[in-house]
Amino acid sequence: MDEVLNLAAMQHLKPALFDTGTVVSTTGLHNWAQQHFPAKLLMDDLWVSILVHAHIRGVGWDDLPGEDGELNRSAIQPGKESRIMSVYEIAGEIIWIITEWDRSVTTLLFPHEY
Repeated sequence: MDEVLNLAAMQHLKPALFDTGTVVSTTGLHNWAQQHFPAKLLMDDLWVSILVHAHIRGVGWDDLPGEDGELNRSAIQPGKESRIMSVYEIAGEIIWIITEWDRSVTTLLFPHEY
């Protein structure tokens, strides 16, 4: 789970850029995490906190395909709010994090669950 720990280290270098609203994860992702993460990351859903904190700080946005990173940067500007999406590869799996345009909810999920 080095990827998760690396994200934890990187997030302290940047301020939070937006609010998340309610944070939820899909059942599929939650079950996968239970099988693949060590106990210390499962305690109090620490893995969720680490990923969400990276997301709200823009960690990894420069690695997004196409214009997605630029769309995220635009979406945090007042009056231009839209959905914000981050993509992380953890233990060989792609995990999406999507915050709704109105910042009411942030969802962690696998791409096939979208």
